[in-house]
Amino acid sequence: MSTIPTDLRWPRWAAPVGALLGLMILCQALPVTWQDGLRYDRELLQAGQGWRLLTAGFVHLGWLHLALNATGLVLMSWIFARDWPPWRWLLALVVAGMISTLGVHLGSPRVFWLIGLSGALHGLFAFGAIGWIRLGDRAGWLLLAGLALKTGYEQWSGSLAISEAIVGGPVIVAAHLWGALGGVAAAALDRVAFRRGPAPP
Repeated sequence: MSTIPTDLRWPRWAAPVGALLGLMILCQALPVTWQDGLRYDRELLQAGQGWRLLTAGFVHLGWLHLALNATGLVLMSWIFARDWPPWRWLLALVVAGMISTLGVHLGSPRVFWLIGLSGALHGLFAFGAIGWIRLGDRAGWLLLAGLALKTGYEQWSGSLAISEAIVGGPVIVAAHLWGALGGVAAAALDRVAFRRGPAPP
């Protein structure tokens, strides 16, 4: 069964995830006008700037927003990523992030801009939980149920005021829903492309 790891050795995912965190820090340190060239912008995406589907997750509302998402990425990698080759773990993050942004673009016409990694992180959580299920760990079902309850609550009631106060701006809950669905899609694609599933510890 796949349990939360207690091995303190340097994990194999640390280098690629560390590089991703470094890239996120670099993007956050850029001038605001440069950051604007990376975030999701509805009109500019429709004008052909397709890279924004990928780069929107690399910029954040501020350093606290970045720190929260970075912490989430590290925690999920620590819990789940040991079951996967690092490149497949990061590929799942990319797929979930792009589906999250594209879902907002197609399904939420009143959202004109979007930044942050939270949608992709919801997808990574779903991907990791499904990986546990493929390993025969029933805890994966509980994690998926918890994720479904969270995203369902957000769609019904909207984001919590405290969440917006912490990140310093609006929380686009549709990105969380589409990100979670993107994680499910990434897991399905992974299973089709790679018959060999996650590796048991």
